[in-house]
Amino acid sequence: MRIDEQQKRGLNGELELMKTTSLRDANGGWDVYEVGEWTTKEDDGNRSTEERISRRDFEGNISPVSEGNISPSGSRDCNESQSAGMNACHLY
Repeated sequence: MRIDEQQKRGLNGELELMKTTSLRDANGGWDVYEVGEWTTKEDDGNRSTEERISRRDFEGNISPVSEGNISPSGSRDCNESQSAGMNACHLY
């Protein structure tokens, strides 16, 4: 398993984080399994984080499984993909 992480500052001081998890394929190469994207915004001292998680489906396509907001206390307000059929709101 390989995890790649990229951070960058977006517009208006937003912090954008992308975390990609890849697994070995049969030929020894790397296939992306999961992509997590987080955008943290701070407005008048209030901090909010938006989270989007996508995973490889049974057809090999990367599909969204959840998106939502993370409060400063760490609780999540998640919207899960109906096609995923699983709880995809994780603490990383």
